[in-house]
Amino acid sequence: ECESSPFLILCWFGVQKRIKEGNIVQLVSRASYPGALRIRKRGKIDGKGGTGKRAQFLVVSPKPGEYSFCNVKDSGSSLAIQDGSLTVGKGGFHCSFRVSDPIGSGEYVCLESVAYPGNYVAFNEHGRPLVPQTNKGHCHAHFGVRVTSDPEGRGYDLPPAYTFD
Repeated sequence: ECESSPFLILCWFGVQKRIKEGNIVQLVSRASYPGALRIRKRGKIDGKGGTGKRAQFLVVSPKPGEYSFCNVKDSGSSLAIQDGSLTVGKGGFHCSFRVSDPIGSGEYVCLESVAYPGNYVAFNEHGRPLVPQTNKGHCHAHFGVRVTSDPEGRGYDLPPAYTFD
């Protein structure tokens, strides 16, 4: 089962503030830590990403309080929940999410589908996407957020322990 990582607690404090338009972020699954969410070739999604561009997302805010996550490697691909599963979208309603703090600690965020309220992006311990969770308190739906670049172009260095691919 998911346990809180000391690394995540130290590095992800105040994560909701990191989800803002123009930032490039990595979403690190609490369940499959240290893997980051990524969009692979041919549109497959998993939670086994490293530091590459397939595991980085540009944050776009189509409406106040809603966010889309556009893949840096393939700008035409965004995270989406559609027809009961996590998938790759091309933008629009199914690619919009609300971000919340699931346990009130400031350590993690949950991504709730705007199209399907009460459905959250989730991964198992092996980095495989799950049917969207309806329980935001479950660790499978928790993500740490790492900002790799902000609108001013500042980058953020990875700690040495986070240099996997």
